Amino acid sequence: MKNQFYIFAFVLSFTCLVHAQQITGCVNDAKTGEKLSNVSVYFSGTSIGVVTGIDGCFAITYRPELNAPLVLSVLGYDKLTFENPLGADLSNILLQPKVDDLEAVYLNPDPWTRAQKEAWFKKLFLGEIPEASDCTIRNLKEVRLRFNPSTNMLTAVCDVPIVINNKYLGYTIMYDLIEFEAVYTGISLSNSIQINNKPVSGTRYKHQSTYVAGTSFFKELDGKKPSERNREKNRENMYKQSTLKFFRSLVSKTFEEDGYVLYHKGFKVDLNKHVR
Repeated sequence: MKNQFYIFAFVLSFTCLVHAQQITGCVNDAKTGEKLSNVSVYFSGTSIGVVTGIDGCFAITYRPELNAPLVLSVLGYDKLTFENPLGADLSNILLQPKVDDLEAVYLNPDPWTRAQKEAWFKKLFLGEIPEASDCTIRNLKEVRLRFNPSTNMLTAVCDVPIVINNKYLGYTIMYDLIEFEAVYTGISLSNSIQINNKPVSGTRYKHQSTYVAGTSFFKELDGKKPSERNREKNRENMYKQSTLKFFRSLVSKTFEEDGYVLYHKGFKVDLNKHVR
């Protein structure tokens, strides 16, 4: 019986080793060669992350099913991403110091107030579903927002990770924003409408599209609310509604098994005839 236990334990350990690998690496300043400590090393979109030690080195566990890029980020340096960390040489990672760019000078004045831009940014960045009301951006003032009336575009830039408290899911999310662009359609109101029998001039903007790119790291939200049970329940509920689940279903060809139905012009259609 004891031998059977040892065999089982060996097989279990071997299986874990096959499915999980430890990735190691060292991070240095690209110009000075100095070892960089406290560099955040994480798999984007997960809660798996570490920081480099005094020697600039790190060790992090990788599971193939993650299929997530490895991100290295620290204040004062350009962020570095490895799409295929298993195939990369991480023994001497060189981070480039950020160049202190001067603020751009715009000829077209920004017609929107800070409050208007913040309202649009939160709406487009966090979403409009009811659960989004439980999300708070802790460092919103550090996000630089600008609306350009010549292109009808709202842009956002942040030199540090955007910190989001998501009380519904029980996560604190560190989001490294790469790009944020929201495009609007301008509608001239010059004498076209009246309020209180008086013509109103100006421009009304209608949101058209948004592009957001970045990497994220998740960690458990401090505090006991929501409870661990409710966190798991809420996370499962949100995953069922997520675009992540939708695209995973397409890739794994479990679209219908996962409860999705495709309609075209009001009629249910065969997925294979409409998706390439």
